[in-house]
Amino acid sequence: MSNKNLYKYQKQILCRIDELESELTPDKVQVLRNALTDMTVNQWFGWREKNAALIEDFVSRTSKQSANLKIFRADYPLLQFACLQMCKESLVLIQGLNQEVLCELDIGSRHAIGACSRIYNQIILDDFVDWPFDLPSPFEGV
Repeated sequence: MSNKNLYKYQKQILCRIDELESELTPDKVQVLRNALTDMTVNQWFGWREKNAALIEDFVSRTSKQSANLKIFRADYPLLQFACLQMCKESLVLIQGLNQEVLCELDIGSRHAIGACSRIYNQIILDDFVDWPFDLPSPFEGV
């Protein structure tokens, strides 16, 4: 895979991160925080694992497409956060991956986000959850 293609993946992931972060207004972050407050980090990762197919479907769509689909409505804030995490995990991984490994991912760039996130989560054994918002993390002290 050429550096141009690698850059394309990174650029698509960064665009998706910007898209998600711009949607998460302070009011939406508060709703998200309230939904996560009673979860431990392990429960959050359990939720992500249980809903992995739904999250990958969510991340592969545009925000407009996701907002209009009934299957996403019940857990929309959680899906947005999981998608944001997935993108950030994928970015960390894709920046460090050997280009030969990426050649084997013969998929579109939005679908590569899910593939990279699965690889990342197989590698990382850390229970850390990045909370990139101004409010205190809902996982603090849990």
